[in-house]
Amino acid sequence: MNISLNNLLNLSSYANGGPYIIKGVSGLGIADIRTSSFLFSGRSGGLVTDQFLGFRIIAINGKIGRVGGDRQQHQADRNAMVAALPIGTVIPVYITTFSGDTYRIDCNVTDVKMEYTQGGYMSDFLIQLTAGDPLFYSTDGGDEQTATVTLQAATGGYETPYDLPVDWLPGAQPSTVLNSGTATIFPVIELKDEAHNPRITNGTTGETFALDISTEDGDVITIDMASRTVTLNGSNIMGNRTDDSTWWGLTPGDNSIVLTSATSDDHVYADLTWRNGVLGI
Repeated sequence: MNISLNNLLNLSSYANGGPYIIKGVSGLGIADIRTSSFLFSGRSGGLVTDQFLGFRIIAINGKIGRVGGDRQQHQADRNAMVAALPIGTVIPVYITTFSGDTYRIDCNVTDVKMEYTQGGYMSDFLIQLTAGDPLFYSTDGGDEQTATVTLQAATGGYETPYDLPVDWLPGAQPSTVLNSGTATIFPVIELKDEAHNPRITNGTTGETFALDISTEDGDVITIDMASRTVTLNGSNIMGNRTDDSTWWGLTPGDNSIVLTSATSDDHVYADLTWRNGVLGI
C-alpha cells in the first residue's frame, strides 16, 4: 500500500529504504453510519427511518527512518513530514491499495505525533485525517467523469412523481450515464443555451429537477446536486424551482437521463460532471 499526502509526502508499507514506512492504517472501511430510528409504542420492535454517513477518520501509523541514515537526515525527514501536513486547510490524499487501485479522498489533518526512538535515528509516527466527504473517489480515467445529454422532444407532456419503470414518449429516449462506483453520487449539471422551462430527469430513480425560467444562447444554468444550489450565470435562481423538483443523484450502474424543454425550437443541452465514489476500500 502507498499513500500520498498533499502531493508532497509519500508513505509506503514496503520497507524499501524508507524514510516513511506504514505499519498500519484504520478507517478505510465504511464510515460511521448515522441512523435515525424510533421504538414502537405498546409493542415490540421499532423502525429505522433515515441513514447517512458521518465523517471518515483515517489513522496512519508507522516509522520514519532510512537504512544507513544519520541524525541530520532523520531530522530533515521529520521536518518534511510536518511541512507536508498543514493545519486549517483541506489536502488531497491518494491511496493505492495492495491490488494497485488508486483512490482520492480530501481530508483535514487533525493530529500528528512523532516520537523519537533508537537514539534519534528513528521515529514512530501517527497521522490522523478527517474527511468531511466520507467517500473514496476512483482515479481510473481521471478524477472527474463527464457526460453530455442532448435535448429530447417534449411531446404530450408527463406527470410526476413517476411510476417505475419510466416509459418515455417517442422522440424522448434517455441518455445512459454510468456511475461505476458503489455509492450514489450527486453530479453538477450545467444547462447551456436557449431553454424554456427545462427539466432534467433520472428515469432510473424517477426523480426530476425542473425550472420555470427562460434562457438564451450563452446562458448557463448550474445545478449542484450535492451542494443543493442552482444559479443562472452565477446568480441564485432557487425560487425558480418547480414544486416537484428533487436533488437527485446517480445510483451505481446505468442511469437513464432525459432532458426536455417546453419549446421545440430550443437547443439546450446538459453537461454532467461527477466522480465515481466507493463506500470503502
